[in-house]
Amino acid sequence: MTGQAVDLFGAYQRTGRLDLLNAAIELFRDAVTGTPSDHPDRPACLYILGGALRVRFERTGQQVDLDEAITAGRDAVAATPPGHPDRPLYLSDLSATLRARFERAGQQADLDEAITTARTAVATTPPGHPDRPLYLSDLGTALGTRFGRTGYLPDSDEAVTVAREAAAITPPEHPNQPAYLSDLGAALGTRFEHAGQLADLDEAITAGRDAVAITPPGHPDRPGYLSDLGAALRVRFEHAGQLADLDEAITAGRDAVATTPPEHPNRALYLSNLGGALRARFEHAGQQADLDEAITAGRDAVATTPPEHPDRVVYLSNLGIALQTRFEHTGQLADLDEAITTARAAVAITPSEHPNRPGYLSNLGIALRARFERAGQLADLDEAITAGRAAVATTPPGHPDRSMYLSNLGAALGNRFVSTGQLADLDEAITAGC
Repeated sequence: MTGQAVDLFGAYQRTGRLDLLNAAIELFRDAVTGTPSDHPDRPACLYILGGALRVRFERTGQQVDLDEAITAGRDAVAATPPGHPDRPLYLSDLSATLRARFERAGQQADLDEAITTARTAVATTPPGHPDRPLYLSDLGTALGTRFGRTGYLPDSDEAVTVAREAAAITPPEHPNQPAYLSDLGAALGTRFEHAGQLADLDEAITAGRDAVAITPPGHPDRPGYLSDLGAALRVRFEHAGQLADLDEAITAGRDAVATTPPEHPNRALYLSNLGGALRARFEHAGQQADLDEAITAGRDAVATTPPEHPDRVVYLSNLGIALQTRFEHTGQLADLDEAITTARAAVAITPSEHPNRPGYLSNLGIALRARFERAGQLADLDEAITAGRAAVATTPPGHPDRSMYLSNLGAALGNRFVSTGQLADLDEAITAGC
């Protein structure tokens, strides 16, 4: 591995200049190409190339980088014999890249492989090894992601178990301890969303506060911990109704945004999370300034996210919801028009098999039906019904949101029956409501 490539990559990490990252990746590729297949350094070259490609994906959202990173990671693992001290590292890194591609494209096979490789990394790392907490944390994140996709509670329970172990075996002064605490908070928060045990959410917030407290101001990871803490506090507000939690969530969210450089790839996420908390406080207290700030934050999140970035669809969806909320409060049709535009964009960039696509379709249908009720254009209602049918058709029986999508579809069909008198719409609306 050339020193020049490593220096360029380090310079990118200091400056954020994409040209430096591109140049480093080309040199890393040259190093892999120039290293014989049986050379003992080849797995390390492949591992470093894969890591740099994943960094570029996180910056630009180009899935081709993830595809190449996964190929490099698999090759690194395959070229490393069992028992080699670096093999768990390569396995864990491959797991993280597979999980990133799942989040981009929604292919269950990637997530299953990510969990398998992460478990192997943990299983082949002895207790007391300094990297074991890292591998446990990666496994917990992958399990939590699969739980979010399938709702299989043992995955959530295992995610909490391994995250607790990672935090418990890491000394308080270790530089990674805040990250493991934050990961534990995320795992507990996910389980709370399924099982509803407030003790999980309380523990998640405690872990998040501890992560923030032991991370010095100016540390590059502190904004992320602040944003995660804010998200957990917002969830607790939604369940317990204590405004102090929401106020603290907004303070944490504002701090996360304020301490993140404008060009940082995670700033859009922090903006979107802040916008969600502000919108929640508007719905509770009715202060227009909170909703206006939420929309500004949402627009900034969308504007600073590359078109192909995997999180762009989430920011579009959140912005659309905030805009529709303001339309309902002020009656300004321009907000509803923009909400529909963002909802259409969210649907357009979401793969057909992605688990969130039905929700985006349903949100689009709701906004279109609202505009029909305001402006009376039947084309909006027709499109709302098409979106509603697609949301229902792509949601499996038994899914907790299916009844909501059916209800929304039924309402749109009922509106069209009233407007056109077509009995078939009424029949379908009744069926949807059953």
